[in-house]
Amino acid sequence: MSVRTRTRRPVVMILGGVVALALLAGAIWAWANTDVFGKETFCGKVLEAGEVDSILSGSGRLSDNSTEHDEPYGFTCEVERAQKIGGGPPAVLSTELALQPADFALSSRRVWDGHASYSYFTGERAGAVSHERGWLLLPQECLGTVPNSVRGDPLWSVQVEVENARPGKSDLAAVLLRIANHVTTKMGCDTTDRWRSAPIDLREPTGAETRPDDAQLCGNSLTAPGALPEGRLSSPERERYTATGSTTGACELAFPGREDRRLTFTWSADSMLVHGASLEGVGRNTSKATDRVLVPCGDEEIYAHVHSSDAYGAALEDATSTQSEATVMRGWLRSYAKALASEHGCPSSGE
Repeated sequence: MSVRTRTRRPVVMILGGVVALALLAGAIWAWANTDVFGKETFCGKVLEAGEVDSILSGSGRLSDNSTEHDEPYGFTCEVERAQKIGGGPPAVLSTELALQPADFALSSRRVWDGHASYSYFTGERAGAVSHERGWLLLPQECLGTVPNSVRGDPLWSVQVEVENARPGKSDLAAVLLRIANHVTTKMGCDTTDRWRSAPIDLREPTGAETRPDDAQLCGNSLTAPGALPEGRLSSPERERYTATGSTTGACELAFPGREDRRLTFTWSADSMLVHGASLEGVGRNTSKATDRVLVPCGDEEIYAHVHSSDAYGAALEDATSTQSEATVMRGWLRSYAKALASEHGCPSSGE
């Protein structure tokens, strides 16, 4: 055997080893940082891989952790897309079935803040989605499934939250509805085909920089209450509200000042939400209501709510030496109730 042949064999073996190591490293990287040969369904086969991918798009491997009790009162799931090698924070989709007051989202001042930036469902569905989270009330047929041990009169809702990702609102709404259809079937409170399968239709918010008309705030006839002195707390500089066509919506008014001086108004004509609010004790007398009221509208009612940011509340308290902050906020609520009644063509209540 020649010297050249003896030399060539070790070189070939070394090169073969390098190629094998490269292939192995590539396979490990692909398994760790992509979803090659990954799962086809998630959350107990409720969500398909394509649906999850629409929410947690990008590179990384998908995995999930879900819990569903034998009884239908527990459904939680967390799906994560993570790069196992050299990646940043994982993108996470969390879902849960929850029992909360009917207006938990519409009256929230923290978790569900920024109400006017949400897009709201239309038709028989009451719910909303942003790019980070969403909620959807389960239909009336589910009322009878609330356990007797639960205090109060809460309603079932499906909620989702997204971290380190920014999905489209329609994609998040589709995931909400898919989960809702699953839990309603499991709970035995099946609903109408229209609620289950009608195409998702969302009403988007108006532009954030809309310049308001003091005589027609929030896109309707809302005006500042008479108890509020004219000035920086009665004339907003920006407004944003839900486009017409939804059964639930919101409006936010931003007032001049260095801090976040803001008023938030929310409403719903959804019969399930209105019924739930009534069970929770929301009244119908606008003269006594402070932040929530049910507005008569023929044979139906409309839920109305208002709250202020901390900065607006503090400025209002400082500015109203003769009129209390509570009196002014009642005035805002009363004005909003009248504006909603006018917008929806409700007969006069006589108040």
